[in-house]
Amino acid sequence: MEIIGETGTDVMDSFAHYLTLYSSGASRNPSWVGFGPDPNQAMLEEFVSSIREKRPPSVTWNDGFQAMRVALAAYESSLTKSVVALKGCHTSLRPSSRYPCRKIG
Repeated sequence: MEIIGETGTDVMDSFAHYLTLYSSGASRNPSWVGFGPDPNQAMLEEFVSSIREKRPPSVTWNDGFQAMRVALAAYESSLTKSVVALKGCHTSLRPSSRYPCRKIG
């Protein structure tokens, strides 16, 4: 989200939890103002922990792949103004036990 005012601009990255402040009156231009935890740091720590502990990561590649499929279908639906059906998993995929892919239709 961007907020543009008379004396400067704020750009907020809510996923990374920080603001980028562009202002001629700031001590640094641009300046970064953090708020809250950084989810990227938590994801990296979990990944490294899974390697050190020799266990599968709590979020698998397939979880990310399925999320990407949903996001791409949402973009396509927005462009075409129609419903986009998600088909079952590709036969080469090995779904995680938490989110198994099921053949639809």
